[in-house]
Amino acid sequence: MTNDDFKTSYSDMPLYEDSGGFGGSSGGGSWDYVAPEQLPDRPQWQPSPLATNVDVPEKIRQLVGMMRRDNWTITQNRAFYTQALFMADYKDDTSIVPFHCYYPTYHSMTIEQLRSYFTIRHLLRQGKYPDVPLSYLFVYVYELLMKVGCRDAEEAFELLGELRDNYSNAEPNLARYLKLWMRDFVVYNNLSSHIPELFAAERHEDAQALVLANRNKVGDNLLFQTVISLSNYNITGGALYKKQREAVEAVVPRVIRGVAGLLELRTHHRLETLCLGMKRQVSHPMFQAAIFYDPKPVREQEVAISLRRKYQCRSGLWTETLYSQRLFSHRGGPLGTILRETDRLLRISLRVTPKIAQKPVDLAIRNGIQQVINDWMAERAEAQRPKVTVDFTKLDRIRTDAAAVRDALLTDEERNEAAAIEENNTESTSTKEDNIDPTVIPTTDKPEELAEEVTPFAKVTPSATIASSVTADDNTAGRFSPEEKMFLDRLLHGGDWQAYLRQIHTPLGVMMDGINNKAMDWIGDVVLEDDGDGPKVIEDYSEDVEKEINK
Repeated sequence: MTNDDFKTSYSDMPLYEDSGGFGGSSGGGSWDYVAPEQLPDRPQWQPSPLATNVDVPEKIRQLVGMMRRDNWTITQNRAFYTQALFMADYKDDTSIVPFHCYYPTYHSMTIEQLRSYFTIRHLLRQGKYPDVPLSYLFVYVYELLMKVGCRDAEEAFELLGELRDNYSNAEPNLARYLKLWMRDFVVYNNLSSHIPELFAAERHEDAQALVLANRNKVGDNLLFQTVISLSNYNITGGALYKKQREAVEAVVPRVIRGVAGLLELRTHHRLETLCLGMKRQVSHPMFQAAIFYDPKPVREQEVAISLRRKYQCRSGLWTETLYSQRLFSHRGGPLGTILRETDRLLRISLRVTPKIAQKPVDLAIRNGIQQVINDWMAERAEAQRPKVTVDFTKLDRIRTDAAAVRDALLTDEERNEAAAIEENNTESTSTKEDNIDPTVIPTTDKPEELAEEVTPFAKVTPSATIASSVTADDNTAGRFSPEEKMFLDRLLHGGDWQAYLRQIHTPLGVMMDGINNKAMDWIGDVVLEDDGDGPKVIEDYSEDVEKEINK
C-alpha cells in the first residue's frame, strides 16, 4: 500500500502515539500520517507456548499465522478488519483469562486470551452478558462498528445497543464511548430512524432556537416553557410565581416579545444566538479513539439531525453543524437578567413580598419591561370591570309597570295638572300645524342658481329642501326627554338624583333602561352602569352625554 493509497483510505491510521488510555486525541480518529521510520519500536507479536500445542484449534493457528505476517504498521486498522472477517464465524468454549490493553485487538492477545475472547463473543451473540474484562468488550465493539459478523448496519446497531444496555452500570467507561460511537455509527451508515433517539438533546436545543426565532408566532405557554428552561434565573421557584402563577405565565412571554427586538438591535445578534451561541460547522472525525476500518469509506454524504443541524461528508472529510462560541458565559444569555428584573418589577406592581433588590440593568430594557407590565395591568383591570347588560325583551313590560306605578302614586290634583298640560300641548301643536301653508315655497328669480349654490352635484327640488330642514330640526331637538336630561345632569354634576326620581315618581331601573335603550340606538352601547355603588355615566361616553343634555 502506497502513501497515496493510505491518504484515501479512512481510518487506516497509526495507534502508536501515547494517548493516555482510551479516549485520547490520537488513535482511530487521527488523520495524521506518520512515516514508518518515525514509528516507535514495537515488538512483533509473539505467541504463547500454547501456540505449538496440539490442542490449539486450527482456526486459531491460522489466525496466528496471519498476525505473524501482518507486522504492526500504519495499516493496523485494516489488518484487524481482515483478521476479524476471517474469524467472523468462529466460536470457542474455554475458560476466561484476564486481559487488559489500550486499543485492544487480536494482535494484543496471547493464544489463551484469543480463545477467551471468542468464547466471550459466542456468549454475547447468544444474548448472554458475562462479567468479563473490559478490554474484551472493546474488541467486540470494534467488530460491530465495522459490521463484522452482522447482516447489515441495522443489526450491528441493535447489538451495540444491547451491549450498552447490559453493561452501562458495570462499565461506565464503555457506556461513555458507546454513546459517541453509536451516534457516529448512525450518521456514517445513515440510519435516520435512530436519530431522534440518539440526538434528543441536540434536537431539543434546535427546537428551543426555533421557538425563540418565531416568538411572535408561537403560543404563550410554549414560549414561557422555553424561556425558563434556558434561563439561569429560576423565576418559577420564587414567591411571586407561587402566589401569582397566572400573572407570571402571562407577563413573561409578553416581556420577551417586547424587549427581544431591542436586544437584537443593540447586540447585532438574533435572540437565539444570544441564548445558545453561534451556529458553526466544525470538523468531526468519525469513531474518534476507536479501531475502525471501511474498505469502501463514505466519500459524499449529508445527514440532517434537525432543520437547523446536520452532518456533512465532502471528499471523505466529515463536518458537524453545532452551536459554539457563546456570547455569554452561561447558556441562556440575557434571559436570566430579563426574568429577574421582570420578577422584581411585577412584585412591586402586584404588591407581592418579599421584594427583590435592584441590580444594574440596561435602562431601556428596564423601561421596556415596566411598560409591558403596565399594559398588562390595565388590560386586567378592564377585564375585571363588571359588564352591564340590558334585556330589551323585558323593556316594554317594565315601561307598562312603571306607568302603572306612577299613576297610582299621583294625587287627584297632580292628575288634573297633568291633563291640563297635555291639553295645552295638543292645542299648541294644532295651532302650529294650522298656520303652515304647504303651498308657500321659497322662490327666487333664478331657482337654478339657488340649487347650484346648495349642491353642485345635483338639482335640489323644493320638496327635498323642506325634508332636509325638518330632519335637521328633529336632530337638534335632543335624544333624551327633559326628565332624562335632568337625571343625567345630576349624575354628571353630583346632584341629588334620588330626590329627583322621587319627585317625578320614576323608579331608577325604569329611568336607566330608558336612557340606555336610546343610547343603543344612538351610539350602539349603554351609557349608564351600576356596579353596586349607584348609577353612573360610563367615563368613555361622558362628553357625548354632556353635549346631548345641553342641546
